[in-house]
Amino acid sequence: MQQYDIIVAGAGPGGSTFVRCLADTDLRIALIDKATFPRDKICGDAIPGTAIRVGRRRSRDYWDGLPALNPLRRTRGFSPSGTILDVEYVNDGYTCPRLDFDQYLLEQALTYPRLDTHFGTKLKNLVRENGQNIATLSDGTQLSAPLIIGADGAHSVVAKKLTDTKMDRNHYCAAVRTYYRGLTDIKDDRMMFYFLDGFLPGYFWIFPLKDGLFNVGFGMLSRQVSERKIDLRDSLDRIVAESPQVKSHFTHAEQVGKNEGFGLPLGSRTVPRSGDGFMLVGDAAGLIDPFTGEGIGNAMMSAEMAAAVARECLASGRLDAKSLRAYDKAVTKKMGFDFKMKHLGQRILADRPWLINGLMRLASGNRLAHWALKKVV
Repeated sequence: MQQYDIIVAGAGPGGSTFVRCLADTDLRIALIDKATFPRDKICGDAIPGTAIRVGRRRSRDYWDGLPALNPLRRTRGFSPSGTILDVEYVNDGYTCPRLDFDQYLLEQALTYPRLDTHFGTKLKNLVRENGQNIATLSDGTQLSAPLIIGADGAHSVVAKKLTDTKMDRNHYCAAVRTYYRGLTDIKDDRMMFYFLDGFLPGYFWIFPLKDGLFNVGFGMLSRQVSERKIDLRDSLDRIVAESPQVKSHFTHAEQVGKNEGFGLPLGSRTVPRSGDGFMLVGDAAGLIDPFTGEGIGNAMMSAEMAAAVARECLASGRLDAKSLRAYDKAVTKKMGFDFKMKHLGQRILADRPWLINGLMRLASGNRLAHWALKKVV
């Protein structure tokens, strides 16, 4: 059995950022992932300013080697009645294909000298015995460490094995995305959101990437998808082909790849994010923005907070649930109020197109309302 100080399950933005945040330590870390890299990740490809700032706290030139990062300056939203609202960002925003973004973050983590990687093999089983987490991989390898970080996504094995959290469709979104080329009348520095009659509660998006590529998708609360038996892939195709507000952009467009689905565990409920010898970060901790569906920034911020707690607790030799609860408190302090307010906004607006129409009209002509909306996006 291979012994480590920390096992990190998942080499996406959360796991890779966690490792990178401990670059100045001499801890022995194992990083495992079921995929081999580079690999794609089904996502909207939106990279918020919060994610960029986490990297810059590592070094000011942290992002200089990622040319695929596409800067954005504004968002354009469309209400069900056709009201158009343009919002310039208070904070910086970007898009980047996850194939490039996740690979770049992993490369930063791989500079850590005491890191062992186990890629292309799944975390098959996890038990905690005598103060150690014993991880068994699908290739038969066994790893042991007093601390494990669950950064293994919405279907986290670490969360399933070490907590009793179950999926709740009231706090979970489902979405589909694909790629297109050749869209017209869309500027490459602007994200597009559409709230469409017949497709609420949910929204359709068009996000520009570099080199003329667009991430196009549609998402909705899972409870609504289940109760109304909605086919999200079919809905995406119908919006592109039939929606009066959308279809003109796609007249000469070419779809690249197929419609692919993914799940989003929302940060609108409180779940265990740590316990004896473990912490959960990113999607594994249910940290998706309840209003926008963004999760990369929250994953990287939570990894940064988890690394700070891990550093302190390993130094003191205290990895019990009470000591690691400092991580939960840090996450709640940083994100809790924001999640509650956005969840409230989601519930109020969900099935009220008239309210969405009214608020967007108000925001387009009222400076205070416009400022408040900028704080959300």
